Amino acid sequence: MIKRVLVSGAVVVGAALFACSSDSSDLKQKPQIVTDRDAIQADICLGRGGPQSLFIQNKGVEDLVVSSLTLSAVTPGVLTSQPPVFRLLSDQVINAADGGVSNTVKTNQFGLVSMYFNAIDAGTFDAQLTIASNAENAASKVVPLRVFTPDAGTQGCH
Repeated sequence: MIKRVLVSGAVVVGAALFACSSDSSDLKQKPQIVTDRDAIQADICLGRGGPQSLFIQNKGVEDLVVSSLTLSAVTPGVLTSQPPVFRLLSDQVINAADGGVSNTVKTNQFGLVSMYFNAIDAGTFDAQLTIASNAENAASKVVPLRVFTPDAGTQGCH
């Protein structure tokens, strides 16, 4: 269910992003990875969770091939807790134009990396997502991830 909602949202948002940035005059020949943000932070009430996404765009003429998506813990235990604080919903990139799953992003197209953040304890928890690819500008793009969970009873968290 979550994956289906994310894919549907990715198709709509990806189509809008594509329509807004289909100018090919600024493309390089080699694949170039560009993300919609350099870090992801979520404030989540204790006991709740939520989907998160990161859009990647290929600003190169040649195909961008993502060889791996890897989560690594900065705060100990965030990937081994039950449930984990951070997890990938897929080890592949969702094509924002048609919802297909592939690790190849065509020229000037968008892909979506889907994650899920959980708030199992109060505090601040950190991890990082590493996107390994054939991008000329960043063969290994690291995106910091952070979840802040306020103490139970905080206003807005009931």
